[in-house]
Amino acid sequence: MVLYIRYDLNPPESSIIYLTLFSDVVGRRPVMLAGVAGITITTVMLGFSKTFSGVLVARALAGMASGNGPVIITSVCEITDSTNQVYALPFLGIWYPFGQIIGYV
Repeated sequence: MVLYIRYDLNPPESSIIYLTLFSDVVGRRPVMLAGVAGITITTVMLGFSKTFSGVLVARALAGMASGNGPVIITSVCEITDSTNQVYALPFLGIWYPFGQIIGYV
């Protein structure tokens, strides 16, 4: 039930679209840093929330800040060329899930 409510409050696709458009205007690095800071702040908010509505607000804000995936892929594509792009992009598929698992420890 909570997962269903979370996706009704903030679909993951909405933050991805807005963050990629915003990164075209502001730049990739500020958007990535703001996303990491947003996830950090909302995780602390989630840890200190005392009500169920506080948990929902923290999770909704975390969903808005977690659309950095396409911005990171675009950044990697911009700093590589066609000769080394084949080697650079698979590392995102390897290390991104690894970082999500180890990052919580």
